Parts: sequence; structure tokens; C-alpha cells
Amino acid sequence: MSAAPFPANEAARVQSLRDLLILDTEPEAQFGALVKMASLACGVPISLISLIDADRQWFKANVGLPALSETPRDLAFCSHAILDQDIFQVCDATVDPRFADNPLVTAEPNIRFYAGAPLRLSTGERVGTLCVIDRKPRQLDAQQRDILTELALVAACALEGRRALAAEHRLLQEQAQVTALLRDSEARFRALSDASPVGVFSADAQGHSTYANACLQNIFGLTAAQSLGLAWTDAIHPKDRAGVQEAMQRTAASGAEFDQEFRVQQTDGALRHVHSKARSILGPDNKVRSMVGTVQDITERKSQDLALRDSQALLDRTGRMAGVGGWTIDLVSKAVTWSDETCRILGVEPGYRPTLEEAMGLYTPEARPVIQAAVDQCMASGQGWDLELPLVTAGGRRIWTRSVGTLDSSDGVPVRLIGALQDVTQSRSQRDALVETRERMEMATDSGEIGIWDFNLASNVLTWDARMYQFYGLNPSEQTAHYALWMHHLHPDDRIGVKQAVRDALGGLRPYNTEFRIVRGDGTVRHLRATGRVTRDNEGRALRLVGVNWDVSKVRELSLELERKEQMLRSVTDSL
Repeated sequence: MSAAPFPANEAARVQSLRDLLILDTEPEAQFGALVKMASLACGVPISLISLIDADRQWFKANVGLPALSETPRDLAFCSHAILDQDIFQVCDATVDPRFADNPLVTAEPNIRFYAGAPLRLSTGERVGTLCVIDRKPRQLDAQQRDILTELALVAACALEGRRALAAEHRLLQEQAQVTALLRDSEARFRALSDASPVGVFSADAQGHSTYANACLQNIFGLTAAQSLGLAWTDAIHPKDRAGVQEAMQRTAASGAEFDQEFRVQQTDGALRHVHSKARSILGPDNKVRSMVGTVQDITERKSQDLALRDSQALLDRTGRMAGVGGWTIDLVSKAVTWSDETCRILGVEPGYRPTLEEAMGLYTPEARPVIQAAVDQCMASGQGWDLELPLVTAGGRRIWTRSVGTLDSSDGVPVRLIGALQDVTQSRSQRDALVETRERMEMATDSGEIGIWDFNLASNVLTWDARMYQFYGLNPSEQTAHYALWMHHLHPDDRIGVKQAVRDALGGLRPYNTEFRIVRGDGTVRHLRATGRVTRDNEGRALRLVGVNWDVSKVRELSLELERKEQMLRSVTDSL
């Protein structure tokens, strides 16, 4: 067995995966629908959405392996699949030297066939695969490869859509891309359905069946004898039966094409959706003599269409919730497409189709060279952009937007620019106000010789300002503040008391207000006073402890000196 090498961008790839905040999360309907569609389309018992972490592969969605949620990375077929952007296929793992002695091959789940399409994020990293697995050797045909590729694109977009729900102010970069991909996917599914094996029948001019092949008998749940004559119509769902019979009569009378979708109720109660087409055969007298036609079981397609609509609806709702719009620019026709949310941001009616000049003209004069340079660089190198730029909406309102774009290629040929747009006017104003507030605070703390600290409980990160480093006699360029460093410089006799004060504050028992001694880097002892405030989430959980310190060593010295003089005075008084 040979483990797959790490991709060249491994560090960035793992970081992008973890930024999705999806590892070890609960199952989600849209991902489950995608693996079910992959399993049905490829005719295999096992289908997975596998995400490749630093040392493991973890399954976000799983059909066929309910007891397995993850495996070591060095055993994963998907570790090989993420090395290339095309489908990675192993027709028979037992004769492939890379996998023949793999425990996943020699024991449960006894993998023989594997095909995985990489899940490629809009930033380029391949974080996992949508894969299909069988316990017997096989090979995907061209249509199944196309389907697996398209489903992987939808899965990748759904991953990034979920990130937008989980993280604040994140762009849903794939909105426009998903819309186009879903259209393409539906067209390919329809083409695949037309080419699939179908039931075949023939009937006389009165609609009596004279022949039905085995596939049709299986679809209707009938025996060969039951499929002849008019008995086959009893299997049609009662609510659809009259419409089908009327359509058949019109075809027999006029020679018009029969083209109907209806439901079939099998004898065991199973319900099937079918699509039937038939043509008339005319006799010498130009009258209908017989009919021949096909019946296609489209139950799976119906389920797939519903799952795709649910996925699209989820992504659309995500865009509206996050206030993120999508856009595309066709590089051949120069046609620009805006999503409804983009139209709303830019102050036009949904469905508006601007020219390229109109779209670029919305940017302010000083921003146009910047966005044009970013587009030129993207076209030359394939490197996307992420910029904050001002523009003027159709209604004349000046806003700040976050514009993200990348290049989409087909077979290595650039075909369009795709991206997202978000109104960040409010967050930019808040950020500017925050910078101003921090500057004022720094001026105030510098003049008052007050040090500021921030202890993030979730990330266990302690942040000091420059004054805090001065208190401790440390150089910020040589030492990074952290909890252990703080404890190290606390006077040993004060550590228990300070820890208890922190616990009391986090537990809500009392405010954080304490005094302690520190041993500076040069060995001298200083007295510090500390006060702090705990911030909590909506459920009352402590998120961070933020506060200030100031040096009270001189005050302590004066207090001790005063105590000594008072003691001397009492001694003299007692003697007198």
C-alpha cells in the first residue's frame, strides 16, 4: 500500500477546510441528497462526501456505510483523488499495487471499485471528494462521470454556502456559479434519462397492449400476461387513469403523438412516476392501425429534481440572509448577469441585465482603475481578487462594497468571470469608528499609564498593549503575551488568589478587581492593580475577560511608609 503524497498547497488547503467550520458537524439534508443522487445515478451501493483533514478523512454525508464516520488519511482513496482536478477512478483495487493490501480493500467494507470527484473551492483548494464505491469491479461510463463531476461542483458550492451561514460577514462567492451549474446539471440529467433503458410496448388502435418488454413489466409490476390487453391500465394511479386513457384515444383517433407523465401504483403499493411517448402506425387507408411507444421510469429523476430544488432554495435563502449577491461576466458575449440580491444592493429591479460598461461605470472614478487592474491580473494569471471599493448605486447613493471575483475555465479555456458583491458600508463605518475609538483609548491610557489586556476564552489568546509589556519589563518583539507567560511573572504567593479572582469573575460571583505582585524580567517586584469585565453570549457563557492594569507600587510604598510612621507614633504615645 502506498499513501498519497500531500498536495503542494497542503497548509492552505487544510486551513480552507477548517475555515468552513464543517468538520464533526451533524448531517445536513442537502449533502445527504447529493450522495443519494450520486449513488442512484452511478448504480453503486456506497456514496460519500469525504473531507480530507490533516490526518484523517471525515464523512459529511454517507450512503451505504452507516457505521463508519472517518478513517485515517493514509488509508483514504480520497487522498489520491484530491491531487488532481479530474475524477480519480480505480476499477479493481485488488490488482492496483497502491491499494491491494489496503485494510479497506482486504476487509470491510471490501472496496473493489472507487471513483471520486474532487470538491474544489472557489479559491482553488481541493478539500475532499464526492465519491462512489462498489464491492465489485466496474467502470463509470461517460454520462456517469459527467453526473459525478456536476454533483461535486454543487457539493463544493454547498460547502461554501454553509460557511456563509456559520461565519459573520463571509461572502457566498458561488451564488452565480451555482445557478448556472444547476441549469447545466438539469439538462445533463434530462439527456441521461432519455438515453437510459426504457420499457417498450405496442398496442392496437383501441389501446389493447400487444407487446410489453421485461423493463415495462417491471415498471408496472405486472406479469407478461397481465401486461397485455387493457389490464395494464389498472396499474395506472386512479387519479391519472382517465387522463391517460383520453390521451391514448386521441392518439388512436388522430394519429397525434402520445406524450404523458403519470403515476403507476404497483400491486405491492409502490408508487412509480413514468414518462410515456408513443407514435401511431398508419395503414394503407391512412387510418391508425397500431401504436408503438416507450415508458421511462422517472421516479429517481423526480427525487433528484426535488433535491436539486431544495439545494438551490437553500443557497438562495443563504444569499438573502447574508446580504450577498452574485454576478457573472461571459468572456465571449460580454453579457453580465446579476442575482436578485446584487440588483437590490445596486438599486435596480431584480432581473435587470446591465451592459459591461454600465456595470463598471457604477464604481467611483478612483475605484475603476483598481477593479480594472484586478480583472486584468485575474485574466493573466488566474488569481482572483477580494477588494473593498466605493461605488454609486443607480439611485445615486454612495456605498462601500466588498467585491470578490475569480476566473472560471472549461478544459483549461477561460469562459467567464464569476464573483460576489456585498454592501459593507455599515461595517466599514463601524470599523473606522473602532479605529478612532482605539486611538483615543491609546492616548488616554498612555497619558494615564494604564495597560490594557484582552483574554479570549474561546481561543485561549491573551493580548497586551505596549504599556503592559513595559509593566513586565518585556520586549513585544521578543515575547508574545499568553496565559502561561502571565502566570510565570506572577509572584508565587499571589497566584492562587489571582486564579480564584478570575474564576469568581467568570462564574459571575463578583467583578474582577484584584491587586497582585509581579516579578519583572529584571527580577524586580512591582505591585499592579487590575480590574476587568466579562463579556458573555446570549446563553450567558463567558466569551472573554477584558480589563486594565496600573502600577500601584509607589502607592504601596507610601502606604507601608505611613504604616511604619503610625506604628512609631503609637510606640512613642504608649511610652509617654
